[in-house]
Amino acid sequence: MWEDVLDPNNTEYYHSSDTMQGHFRPALTDYWNRLSPSQRHWMELRGINGAAGLVNEIRWQWRPSLRKLTRAAPALQGIDAFNVSPAVVGPMLEFHRIEDFMGRKQPSHDGTLGASAFEQQPHGAIHSAVGGFMTGNLSPVDPVFWLHHCNIDRLWAVWQARQRAAGRPAFPADPIWATERFEFFVDEHGADDPRQAGEYIDIAKLARPYTYEPGFGAGEGDAVARDAGVGPAAVAVIHSPKLAAVLALGTVVEHELTVPLHTGDAPVVATFTLSAPLPTGVNLEVFVDAPDISAKTPVTAPQFAGASALFGDHHHGHGHGAFNVSILLNPALTASMRAKAGPIRIQLRPTFQSVDGSAEPPAALDVKLLRVEVAVQ
Repeated sequence: MWEDVLDPNNTEYYHSSDTMQGHFRPALTDYWNRLSPSQRHWMELRGINGAAGLVNEIRWQWRPSLRKLTRAAPALQGIDAFNVSPAVVGPMLEFHRIEDFMGRKQPSHDGTLGASAFEQQPHGAIHSAVGGFMTGNLSPVDPVFWLHHCNIDRLWAVWQARQRAAGRPAFPADPIWATERFEFFVDEHGADDPRQAGEYIDIAKLARPYTYEPGFGAGEGDAVARDAGVGPAAVAVIHSPKLAAVLALGTVVEHELTVPLHTGDAPVVATFTLSAPLPTGVNLEVFVDAPDISAKTPVTAPQFAGASALFGDHHHGHGHGAFNVSILLNPALTASMRAKAGPIRIQLRPTFQSVDGSAEPPAALDVKLLRVEVAVQ
């Protein structure tokens, strides 16, 4: 895995998108010409028009940079390690709201309102930490993608089991999601085999059902038994008034909210509505009641509450409206906050990390904070 064609020292490695296009343009053109009218329609919904559009989309997503993880240094570090730790993933399996785990309904196939805390933290952290092709929509090129998404799907199945045991919905109430077409599925013989999302409601009821071996979050019968019959739980949601705070690298934006943190050890999710998606490589770090906070305050400070790990380029395409960043607040921090009476100060700090080690930070973010929402599960 370390010395294959994703290694720049490999003779088959493509160092530029121009080289890639020279090799793959004929094959991509042939692929487009063989698409059915329905498949082309779904491509067009995503802003991809014609064979040239398909080549351009791949050129846009080309990431010929070296992986950040190497054989010599394969371990996750810092915030990436935190975002995939049991301290973060465990509480996410206790989420009651569908939007916190699965995300919100999106406006189109070529735009986004943002993703769930689950997608923006443990999911995005691996993409960001591995680097290279994993940082964009060509991530399936990297074999690590398949290991990662097998585990993401496994955790989703664990969460669904807990939701069902508690009598809570495991899927959105709006049935439109169930008719979403997967036009590009193929069977074991390579023939087109289009499906609908609703066919995958329950892995145990598939035409070829399967189960997962026990892993983190699964096999915890006490958790499922504890939730059995609990039913839908009330979620306390607190909103800020409308804001227009300008975000900038090296600066901190604060907002004060009174949050009911007396509900046991319930997970707390903060969602920040922004005027536009953040530039590629920019994420948000969150602190709560940090004294004298600045651009240099380390994430090892006890007031550090969490950080996003946004995946992909959200400016590419036609989705340029409001964008949500959801972050699970550090359970250790929220536990210590429960004894505090009165409002808390939520502090937001944009930070930049190049996805390929060479990009420069943007001169300006051109993004404002419009609203803060805190949900106590």
